[in-house]
Amino acid sequence: MPDEINQDFIHALQEVLSGLEKVSVKTADMRAALLAGGSPATPAEMKKRFEEYLDELTKGKEPGKVRIVLE
Repeated sequence: MPDEINQDFIHALQEVLSGLEKVSVKTADMRAALLAGGSPATPAEMKKRFEEYLDELTKGKEPGKVRIVLE
């Protein structure tokens, strides 16, 4: 960060951050998604469940602009 924050810096930040889309994830929902299909699970099964959960959360959104926030 620059020592002095001026309007040009603020406008640059606004431009960089514009279009980002927050996707909130509740820990209880993530837990339920990871346990769907039973427990215990292999690493491959857990990874697949997590990827499917993220795919569902971000469906129709541009992946490069999505930011996941845990609540």
